[in-house]
Amino acid sequence: MRSPRPELYYTFAASPAGHVVISRYDGEYDPLVAGPLAPDMPFESGTGRPNLFQVVALGPSLTFLLNGVVVTTEVVDTEYQEGYLGFYVHHGSQSARAELAADWIQVCGIFPESESGVR
Repeated sequence: MRSPRPELYYTFAASPAGHVVISRYDGEYDPLVAGPLAPDMPFESGTGRPNLFQVVALGPSLTFLLNGVVVTTEVVDTEYQEGYLGFYVHHGSQSARAELAADWIQVCGIFPESESGVR
């Protein structure tokens, strides 16, 4: 998500077992968060189980939430003030294949008020 060009982006992923990774990519992955979720964090483990990934992106600021709970505090990165949204799926060397499904996606814009006070 938040990719201003093909080789510059952030990723936000969780394995079916509840291992979360948030990385910055600029020629190589730089993990910002990597590890198992806290035991009391709401998470549907296993393949084919739905979880809600949210990213609040305001200019250069990114906040990552999983099932309504903040995973990271605000990340500020001026190289990512704007960009494209995308999906990706990664699987380890022991998996023959991997699939990604999105049942629902919502993108909302937040716009500043104009001088006339109209949004």
